[in-house]
Amino acid sequence: MKFINKKIIRLISGLVVGGMLLAGCADSRIGGLMTAKKHVPLPDRGRQDVPARPIAEVKRKAAVSPEKMKPRPLPKKIEMLQVDTDFIKQRSSAYQDELEKWRKTVFSRERPPEGWTECLVALKRISGRYRKFQDKIKMNRTGVTTRNYQQLLQEDINFQASPCNSLARPTTNALNSAGCRQLEAALQRRSAEGNYQEVISLYEQLSDFSDDEISPEIMKFYAQALVKSGNPAAAAEVLIKLEKKYGSYSPRLMGRQAARLFLAAGNTNAAVTEYDKLLAYYDSLRKEEPVIREQLDFLRNPEAHSRELSWFSAVLRGSLLFNGRHLSREMIQAMTGLNNYFPETIYTEKAGKIYTSCEERMRDWVGRQLDLVEKLVSDKQFDRAREVLTVVGSGPLPVDFEEQASRLDRRINMSREQEEERRQQLIAHARNVQWQEGMNLLDSRQYDEAIAVFTALLEADDYREEAEKQISAAKRQAAVDLRRQAAGLFIKAGKTADPQLKGEFLLEARQTLLEILTKYSQVDIIDKVRENLKVIEGDILQLDPGLLEQEQTSPTNMDKT
Repeated sequence: MKFINKKIIRLISGLVVGGMLLAGCADSRIGGLMTAKKHVPLPDRGRQDVPARPIAEVKRKAAVSPEKMKPRPLPKKIEMLQVDTDFIKQRSSAYQDELEKWRKTVFSRERPPEGWTECLVALKRISGRYRKFQDKIKMNRTGVTTRNYQQLLQEDINFQASPCNSLARPTTNALNSAGCRQLEAALQRRSAEGNYQEVISLYEQLSDFSDDEISPEIMKFYAQALVKSGNPAAAAEVLIKLEKKYGSYSPRLMGRQAARLFLAAGNTNAAVTEYDKLLAYYDSLRKEEPVIREQLDFLRNPEAHSRELSWFSAVLRGSLLFNGRHLSREMIQAMTGLNNYFPETIYTEKAGKIYTSCEERMRDWVGRQLDLVEKLVSDKQFDRAREVLTVVGSGPLPVDFEEQASRLDRRINMSREQEEERRQQLIAHARNVQWQEGMNLLDSRQYDEAIAVFTALLEADDYREEAEKQISAAKRQAAVDLRRQAAGLFIKAGKTADPQLKGEFLLEARQTLLEILTKYSQVDIIDKVRENLKVIEGDILQLDPGLLEQEQTSPTNMDKT
């Protein structure tokens, strides 16, 4: 029985080694386990799957050697990351379903092929082991260890690789369902999100992986993605393929068969319901017949309708490529041409409906964007408002929206200017307060603090010149006051008879003059300060040369010097 191909063997082996257990593929005839992210390695394109052998041929098959039926040994080193309970649940359910199909297949044969019994026993064994392992997980019982998990998976792999796969192939295969369901669910989500390129990519993975058909719904999602990606011809090919492969997908055959079955079972109400559906279906076809005939006449006479056909095609093409934001200029021009030159034809009417549908969506989007611009301007987010308005104006707009966009553009500029004016007024007021603070500090003879305030005002162009003057004046006044203090100390030293006290006055006067040299070296009285310093240092040397030397070597005074 070949219900799981080599692809599954490779993949489950990878799961055992890596520990990332994922489910398989949904279609009953699709083989292999795969993840939603990693593309499964594909078999050789030139190889075709071998169909199930007829019963007569199976009977002639040689007996399976017992040696070949031995399971493969476990790998020497297998590292597992975790026990995937969802995977265990899926495999247990799938093996139970598979076991039931094998039993039915056995009972349907007059004589099972050689080796069938051994394969059935192996299938029952692994099915039972999965079921017991699942029960242990549910009951939190012992035996759910990494090694047990590894052994179970290895037995799964060995069964898949055994000769049992060559005996027969049941009509359905539930072991490969989850992976394709995941892919199809992801594809439908991407379609709902409008991520059509991802839809195309996922479909290609699904079609490459599948050994059989893909569901009609998924093919329709794929066709829609091709249309939205600007490839309507390829989408048409998909729909043609869909019709060829799934002719019974329409209600014609399936509905008629269902109605007959209901009638045979005596359920007349259900039969009436199905026939009503069929009648509605054929009524819809009769209504479409005149339109189809007119379309055929339109297409079979291109010389008479070439201009109209060209414009109609442009409108249709524009609707297929419409991004929900802007109508293409080609589409607008084509619709205008149809209205002007073919105002009452059925194709102008159809194009008008298509155009109106797209225009309504466009107007809805533009309206919401302009409302957002209004709010951003009110919140004083002028740069963001400008970005949104630029996107809105990047394509053609109806006249009323163009006028509204122009008004918003003017409002953004005006509001930005007003906000900048208010900001400048606040800055000017703050600088005026700062200037007054500096003047008050000068009046209170706090010169260093005043200099710091006026220095901060140098960054303002309208205050720079006056601030420089006040800084110069503050430095000069500070130097004058300090020089006056030094003079007072010098006078006290001259009036004092006590040598020690006299020395202290002279040293303090010296330090005061040195402070002027350090902090206010650019004032115009700096030469007088240096002369006063020489006089004081001369008196100190006469009084006690050691005092000046001691003062100069003091760490505090060295820093001041």
